[in-house]
Amino acid sequence: MKTEDIKIAVVGLGYVGLPLACLFARRYEVVGFDINKARVAELQAGHDSTDSFTDDEMKHSLTHGLTCTDDESMLDSRNFFIVSVPTPVTSNHRVDLNPLLGATVVVGRHLKRGDIVVYESTVYPGATEEDCVPVLEQVSGLHYNEDFFIGYSPERINPGDHEHTIEKIRKITSGSTPEVADFVDSIYNSVLENGTHRAPTIRVAEAAKIIENCQRDVNIAFMNEIDHIFNAMNIRGSKYKVELHPSRTRTRRWPLHRSRSLLPHPESTRSRRNGIIALYCPHPQRHDGNLHCRPDHQTHEPCRTHSEGLTHPHARLHLQRELQRHPQYKGD
Repeated sequence: MKTEDIKIAVVGLGYVGLPLACLFARRYEVVGFDINKARVAELQAGHDSTDSFTDDEMKHSLTHGLTCTDDESMLDSRNFFIVSVPTPVTSNHRVDLNPLLGATVVVGRHLKRGDIVVYESTVYPGATEEDCVPVLEQVSGLHYNEDFFIGYSPERINPGDHEHTIEKIRKITSGSTPEVADFVDSIYNSVLENGTHRAPTIRVAEAAKIIENCQRDVNIAFMNEIDHIFNAMNIRGSKYKVELHPSRTRTRRWPLHRSRSLLPHPESTRSRRNGIIALYCPHPQRHDGNLHCRPDHQTHEPCRTHSEGLTHPHARLHLQRELQRHPQYKGD
């Protein structure tokens, strides 16, 4: 397959898939597919409810190479598939691969000889080849690394960050063969400003994404603990932010930064409190030193902490209330 011959399909038009589709549409013919009819309808009308793009930007993409659809038959003509669907966590703290495998079934129904499927969803090392590839083989009747090929390029989108947009992010790429890895890398390089890093294997690329997520969640958990301790010591507000700066003079320090967005992150709800990353619990006055709600919590269940990477069931509502109380944060 030659670069000029590729026809891209992005499966899943959420906060990861839509920016990818718009980015590739600057150079290639792109079909964005999503099973959510309401989502497709709003995008086709030129509006993005995730706030990744303004209405003008969305309309520009639609007139310059991007088509959004829920019609699966439009995938027949595609030969380079990018799967960017969520991998949520269940109530038992286990990864839910159903959206990913469902999208894989959709792609498998339209897979042809010579096609390439690139996954961007967050998965554990080995999931792409051990869980997704067998589904593709079964549905399509084709053979892996003979008839079709696989790539993996983990998403690095920071929702709500309009400064470090997708074209400025350096992407990790990988492929199921050295030749496919080179080809996938060249496709991503053709639209990115800061290039790519080609991983030696798909498993290495998957592992890199896990490390990035763990680093983020550990940092969030650590800064949340510091927030509670310093609040108890009456170290708050602007003084708190000033006191963070001297720590940057320490060698071998792991740099920590506050969240760039007030919007809840899909994997761990984050917001800005005292200028740092923090998880909002609607009952902060009921927390003990271990960040577990006391028995007077109305649900009588412990709150989920940052390190678990899960969203508190009431965190979004609480964040909305906080924004109403502090409207000056909305434009920050």
